Amino acid sequence: MSNKKTSQDEAMPESPHKSKALLYLAFSLSAIGAVLMVIPTILIFMPWIELKWENLFQYPHTYFVIAGFVVLTAGLILHRKITAPMDMQKTEELRSRLE
Repeated sequence: MSNKKTSQDEAMPESPHKSKALLYLAFSLSAIGAVLMVIPTILIFMPWIELKWENLFQYPHTYFVIAGFVVLTAGLILHRKITAPMDMQKTEELRSRLE
């Protein structure tokens, strides 16, 4: 079991991320996706829009919300893939600094 753990530790990169460009891309995708979801969602709840199931997909705001959800999910997945998990010892050290 210890051999398995050491091989996993060796496979992990030393830096917290593989590339700054990919990290910035992940954050920008997440931000763009959040904006694409929030603004049309606010506009959908305005009183002049009569939203029903029959006309839900006739408004372009619905497609912006769906696109925002897809882009946000892609950004979060990319961020999770390129960021290495934090070591437990380092987590405890940072937690003790907060206390």
